[in-house]
This record gives sequence, structure tokens and C-alpha cells, in this order.
Amino acid sequence: MASKDVFSLTCGPAAIAFDSGIILGVASDPSKNSVSVWVERDRADLSVCGGTLSCDEELHPISANDPKFASSFWHRVIGAQVRAISLLVRKPRTARLAELPNEVGLCFLLDSGARVIAAHGLHDDSDDFAIIQDDFVLERICAELNEVQIG
Repeated sequence: MASKDVFSLTCGPAAIAFDSGIILGVASDPSKNSVSVWVERDRADLSVCGGTLSCDEELHPISANDPKFASSFWHRVIGAQVRAISLLVRKPRTARLAELPNEVGLCFLLDSGARVIAAHGLHDDSDDFAIIQDDFVLERICAELNEVQIG
């Protein structure tokens, strides 16, 4: 992995901050073969869930505007407006997976036309979480995805 891809491809949760003050937490949930999303902070700047990402001593935050560990794509994402949100659902490949939600991506369409995906294994076909631009999705997985507009 190139140093500029550390922000995007390092395993672990991500926090997405919005101008409204809301911060969403996103991560993979292998038990559901899905991405999980929660409100990390609400508009009143109050922690909503018990253990916030900022208090987890095992996490080492990397900012999207880090000059060494984040590519210029992520630098341009900062300040962009979200135009639409969709959910990427993967067709199950096994009977066990057919019993799970398989909601493997939360996709944000930005006003620039860029698409940012909070992804469960879409970049390497694993159970790993990554926050990626849409062209990092493995081509062979694209045919297995159904995109559902949610916002």
C-alpha cells in the first residue's frame, strides 16, 4: 500500500463529519456481511453512543487532509456537499450469506460528482472496512452489486 492510501485502506472505523455538527461512525460488521453506521455525535455536539471513536485508545486517527497519508482525492472531498446517499447490496454467493443483510457499501454522491463509499470488502473481497472512491471497487464485484437509493 502506498503511503497516500493509508487513510482510505487502513482497516478500522471512520468518522464522517457534516457541517450540521452530526458525526457518523462507519465500520464493517462481518457478522452481517455489511457496513454498520451509527451517530457518533449529534447536532448538540453530544456523544450519542457509549464509547466514541475519539476515546478508543487502540485507534490512531488519520485525517482526510493529511498530506502524507491521504491522497488529493480525499483533500478535495473535504467541504463537499452530499447530493445523494445509496446503499450497495451484494448478491449472496453462499447459502450462509443469503441469510445476512449483505449491505456492503454506503455510497455518498458529492456535488463534485465524486462518489465516496464506506465499504465492507469491496476493494479486496475481504471482511475489511475501507473508505474508498468508487473506482477502488473490484471490477468483478461490481456485477454482484445492487444500488438502492436511500437519500
